[in-house]
Amino acid sequence: MKLGTFFAKLFSLNSWKRFFLAFLTFALLGSGIFLVSNFYISKNINRSIEYGGGAEVLVQVKTLDGKIPSSKVVKEADAAIFQRLTGGANLSGTSVFTEGEGRIRISRNKISNNRELDTFIQEIVNKPVLTITDVDTNPLFFEGKFDKNLKLDQGNETNWIVPFAPGSAISQPNPQNPANNQVLIELKDKKAQLEWSKATEYISKLGHGKNRILIWSNIVELKKIAKEKFPAQWAKSGENIYNFVHVGEKTTPEFLQGNKILQPELKKYQFDAKKYLISDATVSQALNGKSFVITGRFTPQEAKQLALDINYGTADYKLDFLSASFVSKTKSDSVFIAGWIAIGLAIAIISLFLLINYGLLGALATISLSLYVFLTLLFFTIVRGEYSPITISALVVGIGMNIDANVISFEVFKSRIYSGNSVLKANYQANRLSFNAILDSNITTLIAALVLFFFGTKNVKSFSITLIFSIIFTLIVTIGFTKFFTSFILKANFFQNNEKKLWLLGIKKYYLRKYQRGYNSIYSQIDYEKIYKYTRWLPLILFLGSIIVFAVFAGIYRSFGSGFNLAIDFSGGTNFLIESSNSSYDLITKEKAEKIISFLDSQNINKSNSTILLNPLNENGNIFNLEIKTKLDLATKIASLNTAIQNNFSNIRMTNYSISNEEAQKLIFNAILSVGIALIFVTIFTLIRFKWTFSLAIIFSLLFNVLMVLLAIIITRIEISQNLVVAILTLIGYTVNDTIVVFDRVKARFSEINHENVYKFDKIKEISLQAIRETAKRSVYTSLTTILTIVVLMIFYESIDIVFSLTMLIGVIIGTYSSLFIATRIWIILESYRNRKKEMRINKKYWNVQKIYEQTFANINDYEK
Repeated sequence: MKLGTFFAKLFSLNSWKRFFLAFLTFALLGSGIFLVSNFYISKNINRSIEYGGGAEVLVQVKTLDGKIPSSKVVKEADAAIFQRLTGGANLSGTSVFTEGEGRIRISRNKISNNRELDTFIQEIVNKPVLTITDVDTNPLFFEGKFDKNLKLDQGNETNWIVPFAPGSAISQPNPQNPANNQVLIELKDKKAQLEWSKATEYISKLGHGKNRILIWSNIVELKKIAKEKFPAQWAKSGENIYNFVHVGEKTTPEFLQGNKILQPELKKYQFDAKKYLISDATVSQALNGKSFVITGRFTPQEAKQLALDINYGTADYKLDFLSASFVSKTKSDSVFIAGWIAIGLAIAIISLFLLINYGLLGALATISLSLYVFLTLLFFTIVRGEYSPITISALVVGIGMNIDANVISFEVFKSRIYSGNSVLKANYQANRLSFNAILDSNITTLIAALVLFFFGTKNVKSFSITLIFSIIFTLIVTIGFTKFFTSFILKANFFQNNEKKLWLLGIKKYYLRKYQRGYNSIYSQIDYEKIYKYTRWLPLILFLGSIIVFAVFAGIYRSFGSGFNLAIDFSGGTNFLIESSNSSYDLITKEKAEKIISFLDSQNINKSNSTILLNPLNENGNIFNLEIKTKLDLATKIASLNTAIQNNFSNIRMTNYSISNEEAQKLIFNAILSVGIALIFVTIFTLIRFKWTFSLAIIFSLLFNVLMVLLAIIITRIEISQNLVVAILTLIGYTVNDTIVVFDRVKARFSEINHENVYKFDKIKEISLQAIRETAKRSVYTSLTTILTIVVLMIFYESIDIVFSLTMLIGVIIGTYSSLFIATRIWIILESYRNRKKEMRINKKYWNVQKIYEQTFANINDYEK
């Protein structure tokens, strides 16, 4: 044997080598998934407050003179709190909600003890106050005017405030050192500019080492820390705060052996001195202008945070602390685990379904699905996304889309095998015919998800970023991984010209023979036109039913809004907070809380008409307050209810306030805006990939789906809440994916028939019905797997919002019907209209261009003479 032949045989991929390499790859892949999941993902999960526990703080917005502010000021405070606590990051674990009467509720995950809760409260309500001093820590301003004779024991921080314009602080790169950032603050007016010039001129004329201007945040708090917690260091500093904040209480360089210089450093281990001394700058001349700059080695995030804190310090409102409570982590742990058990169980059932239908290809699809879930969760963890019920919901949609991509390809493969093609040819046809459908459907959904991420609220962003990762990795895994290994395995001689082995690919020998005798599948035998004929009145029945239900409930409660089953954050209502009036004795224990709940039940306030929350107030979870949110009209009973509670229970205080639906209005407006923008981009994409008739049909069918889901919600009296809005946005992404797959098949069918200038209505309908026959099985399979996942999650109902699950269940059923019958029917009407107009233009010779004749001039261009 020649050496070349030997090596050619050695490295040729025969059947056993292909199976071995595939097995080895899958084994290594499984090991990698296990190791990364165990040692990285599981240890870096950023749980939302629903899953990881945390704390909630309720504050009251007031004007500086203690009055309730206008709604405009409350909105500004809401936005400022969110920016200040999160830096504008919607995936930070912090949520801010306006509740009514100037009250704002702030929640944050990962708060588990009293110290962390106290820090969180102080971070919310404490206003940072800037004080400018010299190196002897003497304030330079009093009531907005420069004064060189001030001392720290004269007046207070509010007297020493620098006269700068409220809300004017902004962060920006340092022009002299772009690697660092700075904060620019505008001075209040021309008088302030003059006083600032006087102060800087005074500092500039002091001797070397003294010509420094110091900017402090909360200097009085720092002085208190120094005197009470570090008395020895305070004494060593000569009771000078500037000395105290430096390591060793030294502010000058120290010369060491070997000509080395030890520069003074701020303390950071005992306490963070940089938090208090925010700027230390040398002044060599008087500074004039409308603004001044706080310099330092600030990162972009530090500079932005400092600017936000300064703006809060100058705001014309204050935040009064009302109450704080923990969200139980023990319960959240069990709910979180239940959610992933539900996902795992759903994947196991789906895997069994894939194995039964597609054999080895189903096993490959299962590995593909696992890889998709792993990659999605890995990158979601890397970007510090929040694991919340919304995240799991988006993952459910992603699972459906991943299964859909595989089913599209595998169904084409099986149909080609049954048509008599070889394994390799069938695989080639499957890859070719499914590629556009997979790409178009996922890109369309990706466009919608990106728009929702950039324009959505916090919950919408959490959902959309998971959906974005789901789509990206569905494309990578399906088009790259699955198709490559499908071709790799099918090229093995094991499957070539061997019908007996095709059962391993889900091909039944019995059906192979039947198809050879002209058998048509059950999905091809169904009369879809008849189904449409008998079901086309269902939307009208649904509409009439919803009108009746709406009218009945609106009439019973004598309110238009009662026609919907609105959650309290949509309808508005009353919030009662029952807590101990004195925190030193007779506190509300669990036993006492249960007695209060029983008493409220006797007053017709119970869990059937109200939301009753038992909030733990300490990390041990044995002291509570009670929060009751109700839609009941209790305007005339509040005073008597308060008196009755205090008469029946000792050391009790009850406060109440109205709940605003402002947050719900903001969410709905944002959702409508996001959907509108998403539809514009989807329209542009579908116009590029399809004709305008397809594009309009997609838009109309999406609007139909949303309307039908809303009508079903009215009939079933599902509660309209913020999660329901997110569910509807989810369905838009899901159903557009389904519709695009059907339309892609319609488009492919057109390309396979003889070209005609004009197509008649019957021909267009025939093509549409043929496309439905070819995609119906795939639509049913995808919908069933998605519904199965939702049902499993509903069994573990605490792991995901039940309203979200029910809405998704209804929406998937409506969306499947719509993509097969409504979207295609709309397209048939539009395409027929387009062809009629085209025929009219042809008959009128619209495109016929008359011949252009050249004007003849004697002796110039009269060539024919």
